[in-house]
Amino acid sequence: VMSRLLILTIICFSLAAVVIMKAALQRYHDVRKYFRLQEYASEVHDISESLKVLEANSLTLENEVQQLKKIAQDALQQFNSTVLSPT
Repeated sequence: VMSRLLILTIICFSLAAVVIMKAALQRYHDVRKYFRLQEYASEVHDISESLKVLEANSLTLENEVQQLKKIAQDALQQFNSTVLSPT
């Protein structure tokens, strides 16, 4: 009877250990997933900031291109007026 009680106790403790280990493993995976998501969120934030900088640079370049077009048009008009005007 005592050995049966000992065996049942060992089985119960073993089952409890398995359940606890399973819960601990699940928690470990949840924590890893959380930190991985935090890392992804940080990367997304960095990418977002980079895109904002690129957008600002794009707008600056567009403005500079428009200014260059205006300068080129003015220069072309001035050139045409000097070439086409009688001297």
